[in-house]
Amino acid sequence: MGQHNADGIGLAAETPTEIVFLDVNASFDATGIEVYNSSGPKIVLKSLAEAPSDYSSNLQVLLLAENNSGKTLTIKDTSDSLSVNGFMTDCSYYTP
Repeated sequence: MGQHNADGIGLAAETPTEIVFLDVNASFDATGIEVYNSSGPKIVLKSLAEAPSDYSSNLQVLLLAENNSGKTLTIKDTSDSLSVNGFMTDCSYYTP
């Protein structure tokens, strides 16, 4: 895992990251709907989930990214870049 600023300039060196779950069965589950597969990188739609808050009606898309390409894979959620059914959306709230 490494850190970069908005211009892609490295702020911290890349360091291998290991996530350890003690006393928990944390097996790898790649089931879901494959939405992208290109000779290494693969993205699977796991589910859609409502935001865990009574104050939000947001819907969250839960994805699994698997990288077997041998290259660094960068996935970003860029503000103002999401299009749904041809309509641009952002992260703002509104009440009809």
